[in-house]
Amino acid sequence: MRGRFRAGLQGATSSAALPYGFTLAIWTAGAVVSHERGIPTAVYAFLFMFGAVTAFVLVSLIAYGDINATLATPTGRLHLWQGFHVFAVGLSITGVWIVAGTVRNDLAWPLAGFVVVAAFLLVAGVVRALEPEETPDDTTEGPSASG
Repeated sequence: MRGRFRAGLQGATSSAALPYGFTLAIWTAGAVVSHERGIPTAVYAFLFMFGAVTAFVLVSLIAYGDINATLATPTGRLHLWQGFHVFAVGLSITGVWIVAGTVRNDLAWPLAGFVVVAAFLLVAGVVRALEPEETPDDTTEGPSASG
């Protein structure tokens, strides 16, 4: 039972790694900009979303080169530390903190949304590029993690 439980935990952490980091980045960014600008109205929430979607589109276009591309599912292995997202979330929070502290008008909302998504995805992409290359004799147990 212990081995099955551990394999289950490995599967859970592997599949949660990227959404976990992205959730941390978005939530903390929203908290930072809300602290500086106040609780957002629905309009400001939509502006934040607009900035976030714009960043996702631009970074995706950089990655795939075509808006009609099919998204690939990552299948490689990562080191466990790469799933912690300390760098991606940290840079995201820092960028939003700078935006929220310097942009003193409604443009802070879409800029914060843009910065959090762009920073997270770009840094997560760099960290993913650091993943070890798989070799035929790779015997590391457990499912691959997302980064």
